[in-house]
Amino acid sequence: MKQIYLITMILLIGSLTTMAQNLPKGIQVAPVLLEERENQLVLEMDIHVQAEAMTEKQSWTFKPILMTTDSPETVRMPEVMVNGKIKTQLFKRKEKFQNERLMANYPEIRIDKKPRRDTTFHYSFRAPYEHWMDQASLQVNLLLTSCADVETAFTIHDIARITLPPYIPYHPRVKVNYLTPEKEVKILHREGAAYLDFKVGSSVILPDFRRNPQELAKIEELLAQVFNDSDFELSRLSITGYASPEGSWASNDRLSLARAEALRQYVAGKYSSTRRFIQVRHVPEDWEGLVRMIREGEMTSKEKVLEIIETVSDPDTRESRLRALEGGRPFRYMLEEMFPSLRRVVYRVEFTVKEYSLEESGAIMQKNPEQLNHYELTQLYRSFPDHSPEQEKIGDLIITMFPDDPVAANNTIARWIENNQIEKATPYIEKAAEVPAAYNTVGAYYLLTENPDKAEAWFRKALQAASQGDTPYSKQDVELHLQEVEKKREDLKIRERYNKAKTSIAD
Repeated sequence: MKQIYLITMILLIGSLTTMAQNLPKGIQVAPVLLEERENQLVLEMDIHVQAEAMTEKQSWTFKPILMTTDSPETVRMPEVMVNGKIKTQLFKRKEKFQNERLMANYPEIRIDKKPRRDTTFHYSFRAPYEHWMDQASLQVNLLLTSCADVETAFTIHDIARITLPPYIPYHPRVKVNYLTPEKEVKILHREGAAYLDFKVGSSVILPDFRRNPQELAKIEELLAQVFNDSDFELSRLSITGYASPEGSWASNDRLSLARAEALRQYVAGKYSSTRRFIQVRHVPEDWEGLVRMIREGEMTSKEKVLEIIETVSDPDTRESRLRALEGGRPFRYMLEEMFPSLRRVVYRVEFTVKEYSLEESGAIMQKNPEQLNHYELTQLYRSFPDHSPEQEKIGDLIITMFPDDPVAANNTIARWIENNQIEKATPYIEKAAEVPAAYNTVGAYYLLTENPDKAEAWFRKALQAASQGDTPYSKQDVELHLQEVEKKREDLKIRERYNKAKTSIAD
């Protein structure tokens, strides 16, 4: 029998609203409270014995028991006896003349019922709660005893089931860390492609020839943007000439280089200060560009064309095979629709950008945010109130501009954790995990996504990192997180219990 912590019996005289039960006539049980409360089993119930339920020579014995259908575990609760007037007198004689050992067989709690009156008594019971009780129900066995000790037994099944308190998931307390990116030289670039026309046998750029005015205007406009902005300083101008695959490799090698050199000379003539920054390369035949256009296009026999390109290593033999394929139809299509786009000169202008103050960064943010580096954007982010629209806008911009930076990934995860939008942090976990400074944040993510095993693993790594070097989090921070991991494990066990209990009730 389970240990009893508290039993209270309150004798009440009066009427009671009853709940429907298959009970002996004149016996009513209502209401019944059966629940877990602060790790205690709590039972509260009222039992009503009407005047006609017994004679003065009879007694009722109530034997509550908590039990399950599939477990041997039970809790037998204190029994209560209600005696009629004559039965009460008999008990008094027994108490006077019988020894204590014999009296121990009778319920300790006995109530004397007044003649021709209804009796209501309140039954209260407490005991330590055990998990098997989740599926338990209350049963009351009744015994009607006559004057001659003739007994009639009744059983009230499944009076009430355990009510568990509302499950409120435990939300771990976490402390995330924001990282500061290192200051760095800002190198930006602009690039484009010029499709220049040359006279036959010439590699000299004629500014007014065919499409050349429009093509040259594009690169001049780009260079003007760099030279006319005092915040910019030119660091490199790369020029790469390309030729299409028709003709011999040797001829195209000379042609592609000549086109690149022609643009170099044109730019140097226009902007003499660029001369020392110009680098020239050339690609004799742009097969890579051709393959990309074929894959993206809808030309016929594309798989046969691609097979020749990918399996024939010598470029002149490759061209010859393509010309012979299906009577030359695929080659003529490429010559007309694709090759013109491959004859070009690609240019890339690289320049450094001055370092901006916080005030200047705010102004640049409104017009050209790409001119700010990671450090400047982070300082600007921190200048606004936490979770303000301005801060959120800059936070989104940082991870867009620096998607491969672990610092940006860590700070984005921390931001979404603080905003209680943990699901948005998922894409950045793998990148953040690349640096020890982010281990604590990664662990917090896994803890909040209810993966305590992974959380513990990352917190262990964070603890080791904090012990060996300078980290933005302390050993104490990580140790507190490890305590939260254990709390979450216990919480998940409780959830599993509740789900199991709900399933049992539904069945």
